[in-house]
Amino acid sequence: MNTCDAKLKKNVNLKDDPLVLLGWSCPYCGNPTKLVEDSQIYGRSYGSKCYICEPCGAWVGCHKGTDKALGRVANKELRELKHLAHEAFDPLWKEGHLPRTAAYEVLSIAFGLPAEQTHIGMFDEDMCRKVISLSNIILKYIKSDGETNYIRQIPTH
Repeated sequence: MNTCDAKLKKNVNLKDDPLVLLGWSCPYCGNPTKLVEDSQIYGRSYGSKCYICEPCGAWVGCHKGTDKALGRVANKELRELKHLAHEAFDPLWKEGHLPRTAAYEVLSIAFGLPAEQTHIGMFDEDMCRKVISLSNIILKYIKSDGETNYIRQIPTH
C-alpha cells in the first residue's frame, strides 16, 4: 500500500471535501494539488491548465482559459470510469431523448445530490459505476418502449 492509499484509509471523508470537488486537494492522499500547464500532463500544450497531485500522479484538467477544474482529481481508473460514464449517459441527451438539463436532473434526483454537485467530473468511482448502470437501464427502457414521456414528467425544482 502506498502512502496515498494509507492516508485515504485514515480519512475516508476526503471524497466529500469541497477542496476535492474543486480539484484543489487529492482525494487519494489529501495533499494539495499544484496548478500546472497541460503540457506537463499531455506532453504538449493544448492551451489549458491542470491540477496534479505530485505524490500520486492523479490529475484533472481545467476549463479552457481558466484555472477552474473540470472535476475532482482522478487516477487512471477514475479517468476511465468517467469516460465510460459519459459514454453511457450522454446518449440520453445527445440522441434527443431528454434535454441535457433534464438528463442531469434525473441523476440529481436519483442520487439525492444538489444540482451543482451533479457532474460526472465530480463523481468518484462508485458514482461513475452507478451512472453507467442507471443510464443503461434508462436507455434500455427507452429503446424497448420507444417512449420517453415518463421521464419528461419528473418534477422540476
